[in-house]
Amino acid sequence: MPDTDVNAAEARAPARPSAPKQQAQGLQLFPLLIKHYKTALVLLLIYFIGYIGLSPTWIVIGYFVYAVNSEFQKVKAAKRTYCSEAAIDEKAAILARVDELPAWVYFPDVERAEWLNKVSINLSTAWYGSSTVMLGCPNRNTVIPAWMVKQMWPYIGEFVRKLLTETIQPMCENAMPTSMRPFRFDTIDMGDTPPRIGGIKVYTENVRRDEVIMDMEILYAGDAEIKVVAHGMPAGIKHLTIHGTLRVIFKPLVSITPLIGGLSVFFLTVPSVDFDLTNLANLLDIPLLSNSLRGALENIIASLLVLPNKIPIQLIKEIDINKLRFPMPQGIIRIHLVAARQLKKADTGLFGKSSDPYCKIFVGAQAFKTQIVKNNLNPVWNKHYEAIVDQRFGQVVEFEVLDDDAGKDDELGNASMNIESIAEAGFLDSWLPLENVTTGMIHVRAMWFHLSKDPNDLTRSSVLGQRDPSPQTKEYLSNALLLVTVDSAKGLPRGKKMMSEPNPFVSLTISNQKQKTLIKPKTTDPRWEQNFQFLILDPREQELNVQVADNKLNKKIGTVNFPIKNLLTAKDLTVYRMFQLEGCSPEAKLTMRLSLRILTSEKPEALESYVLESPNDVNLAQDEASPEVKEEEEGAEEQEEQEPEVRQPEPIEDLVAAETVQTIQAQPHENGKNFTVGGSDSDGASIGSATIPDRTGTELRHRAQPGNVSVFGRIQLTLRYSPNMNKLICSVHKCVNLIPLDEDNFSDPYVNLYLLPERSSTKKKTKIVKNDLNPEFDETFEWNISQMEIPSKILEVRVRNSVGFLSRNQREMGKVLIDLSKFDNLIKTVTDWYDLLDPENE
Repeated sequence: MPDTDVNAAEARAPARPSAPKQQAQGLQLFPLLIKHYKTALVLLLIYFIGYIGLSPTWIVIGYFVYAVNSEFQKVKAAKRTYCSEAAIDEKAAILARVDELPAWVYFPDVERAEWLNKVSINLSTAWYGSSTVMLGCPNRNTVIPAWMVKQMWPYIGEFVRKLLTETIQPMCENAMPTSMRPFRFDTIDMGDTPPRIGGIKVYTENVRRDEVIMDMEILYAGDAEIKVVAHGMPAGIKHLTIHGTLRVIFKPLVSITPLIGGLSVFFLTVPSVDFDLTNLANLLDIPLLSNSLRGALENIIASLLVLPNKIPIQLIKEIDINKLRFPMPQGIIRIHLVAARQLKKADTGLFGKSSDPYCKIFVGAQAFKTQIVKNNLNPVWNKHYEAIVDQRFGQVVEFEVLDDDAGKDDELGNASMNIESIAEAGFLDSWLPLENVTTGMIHVRAMWFHLSKDPNDLTRSSVLGQRDPSPQTKEYLSNALLLVTVDSAKGLPRGKKMMSEPNPFVSLTISNQKQKTLIKPKTTDPRWEQNFQFLILDPREQELNVQVADNKLNKKIGTVNFPIKNLLTAKDLTVYRMFQLEGCSPEAKLTMRLSLRILTSEKPEALESYVLESPNDVNLAQDEASPEVKEEEEGAEEQEEQEPEVRQPEPIEDLVAAETVQTIQAQPHENGKNFTVGGSDSDGASIGSATIPDRTGTELRHRAQPGNVSVFGRIQLTLRYSPNMNKLICSVHKCVNLIPLDEDNFSDPYVNLYLLPERSSTKKKTKIVKNDLNPEFDETFEWNISQMEIPSKILEVRVRNSVGFLSRNQREMGKVLIDLSKFDNLIKTVTDWYDLLDPENE
């Protein structure tokens, strides 16, 4: 043992420099001549410069070149010496230069974690429930905790295989376009090369005592081989690379082994994904297939592992998993993108160089996009966007300015803001210089909002009814946040003919916000356990519509309509109970948890934890709501019977009419401007919005459903019959409050019109309006038809999203069926607003 220590000490000792050779005795004539020869040349050069009258600056320049060249030669010599020493003894060469390393190597903010990549212990026992876990420091002589990457990789590969086939495969099939279905994974082999952990950062400030927050840089570039079959066409995926920052939260810390009660794992931002296609897909070289797969894969990763989505892992049975499953966001960030200036000239036209700029904003998995400003290097957007922040530590707001082109958009620069800095300051107003370009800045204002469970904050909140001060746009912004957890359902009905089990999923809708759960195959008692977040304009007026549907039969099973104002009287603004599904059997029930939080710019006195209390702490009623909620619901029903009109903020009160058709005289709106309601511009809004259109025409009717503004938007049409020409004339003016269907929160809407029952022969189509949720068409169409035939006709109007042949984006946006027999006299021009209905509901 002593010999081993001595040998180890000798190995750690720096390499001793060899003794210098003994200098030769006597006068060395040749080196002396060389030395004086160089000196003589330098003196002659200086004399020559003075003789011809050159400036002394040349002497300084010459000396500078000489000094730089000397240092460069020294660096090269040092590298050669190090390489030669390292070739002989690498360890000694490295240890000999430890003292030369800078201080940031000893105390880095992000530490290297090479030991995580090279663990060589057997983890099978520890991973599957060993009662003893040894903790230690990451050095060569320490037992490493039993969950490191290299030994775990075979087990992770098996887990990934099950995840791909059981969970991601149905998600992929739903995300792929119809032309690429059916889709399935044929072969899944994650290979032998595990992901590499580039570095680890552990947060020590502003964290709770019972948690550890750790960020890990993950890079996977392994030898995985995945084969898929899309519409009968085999395709392979190889050279798969995934790079991103993975956050692991160890919470709560406990006093029993393994000292950690649970984990939460997620990516802070969408990781970069890349791969190559093989087999037939590679031979055909189909870029749309590659883009579809890549986009579907990124969307799936975002829906599973990017904030606000996370994977909770329970390590101790005594810990309630619900505390990991029901996280509370830390706040809301409101981004006001004002303008940009001095952008790069990316396009060359007849009238000089310019750009067509627009901006993308990313906060975790949330993405927003501004409108495109044509031929402008100093665009003004002046739009608000609101993002939910689950983890403010380590997360940033990313801005990407692009130039719109027919092909690939050119980059005009990017910038970022630290969310933690915004939260600490409360409000920031700054011009951010764009990176990776030589010119350009963007003007951004950012405001942080805390979440309060005091209902009184809703009335005294400074954000209630707040508008954009710009006269060009008046935007209503969010006042509350609704968190919905769809837990499970039971007693769903089977199919009537074959008694087959349904493939249920749940869709949740508030205004124009619509979100869906995963599809659970072949079960009458599905369990989803998924969280959803909605930004609310006014919780006293809006309503949550929940629909359970069967994906296999494309049929609605049952619905739940819940007024959000009922949460204002509930304990902690939270309700967790079973809801009876309307339009279904009495045995069919849906279990949900609803929590409301009020936005406030002032920090609450008792700021709650970002982890909600367990649902077990909230009374779970099996069949009936609590008395308070029940009384509130009954009172709401009585109020609806007495007041058919729905109260709305003043600028949008004209959008919602009574149950009966009302006829009013058209009046032009002030300045002819459009008002936008929502947390952002209507094109890129991720929260509810509605727009007041200009009023034109001789007569304007509102055909609106009683209650809230239509989820799918509205369309303005003018109908008239010309007896002289024997023609039915329909003018499509505009649409408002359409739903975004594309990945960038936009749609490319157009309108199809059919005069039923002759569907195909009477088809009409408007132009396509790119990237607009409030498109204006102003197109007129005619049908040759006699006046006697009009009562037997139905005008079908469908608003659709223009998509590519292989696009995975949804096409149908909404529809209207107009029974022409209901009109007394179409000879008189009638201009109507119609609510768009669910296009999937036949």
